[in-house]
Parts: sequence; C-alpha cells; structure tokens
Amino acid sequence: MASDSPDDEEESEAEAAFLRVRAAPIPGTRPMSPFELLHAWRRAVEDVEALYDGSLYEYLDLLGCREMLARLGEPGFEAYPEDALEAIQELDERFEAATSEVDHPLAHWQVGDREAPRWWKRIPKVFGARFARDLQSHGIFT
Repeated sequence: MASDSPDDEEESEAEAAFLRVRAAPIPGTRPMSPFELLHAWRRAVEDVEALYDGSLYEYLDLLGCREMLARLGEPGFEAYPEDALEAIQELDERFEAATSEVDHPLAHWQVGDREAPRWWKRIPKVFGARFARDLQSHGIFT
C-alpha cells in the first residue's frame, strides 16, 4: 500500500533528483550520471586490484570518477540512495587495500587550495612498466 506521507514524497523527490543529475564535468570529460560514475569507479577499483597496466594519465582519469562522485555529495546533490553510499564506501575500502599512500596529491589541479581527498594520494601496489616509468618521470616514485 502506498503512503502519501511527506517523508515518502521527499524520498521519491530525492531519488528522482539522483536519477536526473549529471555530474559537473571535470575539464576534458563528458557529463556522467551517478550510476555511470559508480560503475566507472567499480571498474577502476577492479583494475587497481589486479595489475594496473595503464599510464599515469589514464590512472588520473580513473581517479576523476571518484572525484566526481565526491562532488555529487556536496550541498545541492545530497540525494544518494543508501545502497549507493554503501557501494561507494565498500569500493573505497577495496581501493585503499589495493593502493599505497604517496606524499603529495597526484593531480594538483584537481585539488586546488582544498585538502586533497585520500584517493589523489594513492597509487596501485601492483603496476606495470608503463606506470612505473610515468611515476619515475614525474618524481613520484623512484
């Protein structure tokens, strides 16, 4: 039986907003729905858990998905369904387990003057030669 309580109406409006919203694109990217971002973050975590074999620049793109998910959590975009928040948290935990912390954010232009979110300061524990060369050429890893 459907209920017409204000809470039900507010919840359905929040769900509708979540489905409608498109992430504010990071320069050079196309807008993505929250579900596309969550799927992209899941694929990124799976790549990092295996053997990350892409370039540093491709890795930064993967981290951009997590950045956009965080931006959707800012005021005005607080309509994440509970199961989506749980999925993001579970993926973040898997990402942290598969990565190591570095001293500085990998993408200063993404962070600006604010404190760098933890994902910008992490690299895969297991990676291929191309990623290693990129890290060395940027002085991130020797």
